Amino acid sequence: MSKLTRKQEWDLRAIAARRDEDIDSSNAPSVRDWSGVEIGKFNRPTRKRASQRVGRVAALSPAIKMGGLSAAAQALGNSL
Repeated sequence: MSKLTRKQEWDLRAIAARRDEDIDSSNAPSVRDWSGVEIGKFNRPTRKRASQRVGRVAALSPAIKMGGLSAAAQALGNSL
């Protein structure tokens, strides 16, 4: 994201300092029909490295400690 100019920063601070009642939104249309809304359309979750998740699961999983998983899964858990 590009940096804001000083004027843009000043404008944002001026708007943020206003009370909601002081902002004129009469020219903004009100949305009454939300049937076409897509939830999470612009959500981009942060990605985590798989090795961190596997390491945490292997360290906390009682099944690995009790021998409830296959030998391959145990070897993976022990290598972390």
